[in-house]
Amino acid sequence: MIWYIFLIIAVSLIAIFLFVYLSPFGIAASGNNHHRKISFNAAAYLIHPAFCKVTWDYETGEIKWLFCLISVWRSKKGHGTEQPADDTIKKDGHDDTITERGETAFPASSPSGSSAENETMVEVKAETTATDTDAQRKPEQSEIAGQSEKTQPHPQPDVKTKKRRCLIDRFNHHPAVFFIRDRSLREKTLRWILRVLKSIFTVVKIRRCNAMVAYAFDDPSVGGKMFGYIEGVRNAMGAYSKEINFRYVPHFKNEENEFDGDLKVETSLCRLSFPLVLGVLTLPYYTFGMTWWRYRSVMKKGKKDAKRD
Repeated sequence: MIWYIFLIIAVSLIAIFLFVYLSPFGIAASGNNHHRKISFNAAAYLIHPAFCKVTWDYETGEIKWLFCLISVWRSKKGHGTEQPADDTIKKDGHDDTITERGETAFPASSPSGSSAENETMVEVKAETTATDTDAQRKPEQSEIAGQSEKTQPHPQPDVKTKKRRCLIDRFNHHPAVFFIRDRSLREKTLRWILRVLKSIFTVVKIRRCNAMVAYAFDDPSVGGKMFGYIEGVRNAMGAYSKEINFRYVPHFKNEENEFDGDLKVETSLCRLSFPLVLGVLTLPYYTFGMTWWRYRSVMKKGKKDAKRD
């Protein structure tokens, strides 16, 4: 009986995994900045927005989980939940209220006020004596410091040059720097990165990508040049894909900068596994191994030369 229960649990887990692995999902985000007010919304859905969807609002801090258009779970964390500052400040067990002018209205004197005043007078006297002793010690300490500076020898310039040479040698003998300087490894790694990125863009479908930026430069000519460059790129991207649209609005006056963007992409875990497998299979392992062997041989030779010197 127990084995049947374990079997049912395992089959159900495998079915859930295959359902999530093969089902498409999408991510959408939109935000704008108008009149110094930022608003941002993000959402993620499975199969279809009407089936299973999770939304998040930056302005209100609210998170919603919708299943078949029915709100299943909601978490609200507002940003404006800060409590107003209290005008009363407690000191020594008393409440001191602050008036409109910023002055402190102290409460009426209590029977224990005389003892409190005596304690404060004693503390003030102790602080004054401590400051007097510190003032007397300062000239003596300054004389001792001046004598120590005269006795201590100044560092020679050769020490600085040696430290610089050590830093340069460490930088040159670092494995990352050695790998980057290798031309064959650099070229193959760059081709591998471009191949993986291309495969990612083929499996990730961009449904919507819009952006509008309104910015004011100090020099109007710079704004005009940026407008021309971005318009050229926008026309080229429009010929490639109609879902991608970038727009720049130059402000030639001292106006507020604005931004408005919208993005929506769709893919699935099954599709994303293809770039992962491609990256693992096409990684230049042989070139990496040969470069590492050369690096080890150079390091051993350098250590032998250092021992001889």
